[in-house]
Amino acid sequence: MSAALKVPLSIDNFHAEVMARGWKLLQPFRFADTDQKHVSVCLDFAEFKPNARVLDVGCGFGEFSKIAKEIRPDLDIVLLNFSEAQLSACPDGFEKHNANPHALPFEDESFDAVMFNAALGNMECMVALAEASRVLKPDGVLFLNEPCRLSGDNEAMERILMFRAYEAEPLMAF
Repeated sequence: MSAALKVPLSIDNFHAEVMARGWKLLQPFRFADTDQKHVSVCLDFAEFKPNARVLDVGCGFGEFSKIAKEIRPDLDIVLLNFSEAQLSACPDGFEKHNANPHALPFEDESFDAVMFNAALGNMECMVALAEASRVLKPDGVLFLNEPCRLSGDNEAMERILMFRAYEAEPLMAF
């Protein structure tokens, strides 16, 4: 399954500005007050198995995976981004793929986990999730750390995911 996906000019155009500001973890919504604590909370939610092979789809600058690897050195994390500019800024020591998330260049059932961190909004959601499902092992983990609306209609995303997102109160006040 595939769908055309072009790197939005805004992503490559703002790359230099983002790097100049020192922003690495491109996640506007956080579960904690530091990058390390935020990633730690996400890893607790994800419950990746020991020695899991994890695909980070839309990895940005790879900062989430870099921190995750520091916390969980047992994880084998593979970075994938359709922006060559962002992928080139990712840290060394990771397998990296400049590829279309709508046509993942991996065999079926080749990952223990697939994660999206504030990335699905840049993709055709249903196509990207179908591809994630294809490369995910039957007992694998699909980890979604995606923003949801605080107002408006989330019905389409909830129908796709077959899950209703709730936020009764903020998880943490900063």
